[in-house]
Amino acid sequence: MSTPMQRTNFFDQEVVSLPLKYLAGGTEVSTGFVLPTNSIIYPDEMFVIVDTLDATETLDVGILSSEAGGDADGFIDGISVATAGFIKPAVTITQGTNANYISATTFGILFLAAACLGANVAAQNAVPVFTPYVCDGTAKTISYTPSSSDTFIGRLVFRVHVYPF
Repeated sequence: MSTPMQRTNFFDQEVVSLPLKYLAGGTEVSTGFVLPTNSIIYPDEMFVIVDTLDATETLDVGILSSEAGGDADGFIDGISVATAGFIKPAVTITQGTNANYISATTFGILFLAAACLGANVAAQNAVPVFTPYVCDGTAKTISYTPSSSDTFIGRLVFRVHVYPF
């Protein structure tokens, strides 16, 4: 006979929405949201909703850089906030004369290793290999950095998976 597992303080697969706004251009801002140890965020489950656009600016999202292992642009790196609405990170595949390759991305290195980027030489990788972020309990606070915006307002939306181990 199996016994159902009881979950206490367990929020598996909850969708999190964190407010984002211009506070100081180029300065990393802590959201105050702390990921639980062993929680997982998948790259295809994180995006930005731009409520008030800023035509010439970008946004980085990551783990607070003052934490050990933190990376301020580890999730989203340089995503444009010039269009209102739902914005997802993306990769750019370039067709070169020698190979198709990943020439640019707005996914940060916590989701897409820098080694996936290539150049127009033979045997380059044109298939992005994404990895989920698993919180180790040390690098855990979500942060964002607007480039130099003065009007941007939006929301960071992502799903947090917490497993009972």
